[in-house]
Amino acid sequence: MQTYICVIQIDKSPSTRYNDHKSMEDALTWEDSFAIARALMLQYPDIDLESVSLGQILEWTQALPNFEDDLRLCNDTILMAIYREWFEEVSSI
Repeated sequence: MQTYICVIQIDKSPSTRYNDHKSMEDALTWEDSFAIARALMLQYPDIDLESVSLGQILEWTQALPNFEDDLRLCNDTILMAIYREWFEEVSSI
């Protein structure tokens, strides 16, 4: 009987998680849900997330000065990902 060992290297550095490596000046796209959530959190620090709608997240994301993506590419799944990242980030504070 032969035994095989598989080694997988996982990069656990925080700079690779959810595009966290983006600076505040980098262009944001719909793929950057964590960076968008962080930007919205800074823009609206006292907002009650339970009262925020997906429509508001869409409007606020569009209004970010460094947001540069096609609005037709957005959908509820993307907006929920932004909301979830924002909620998790606020909850961890």
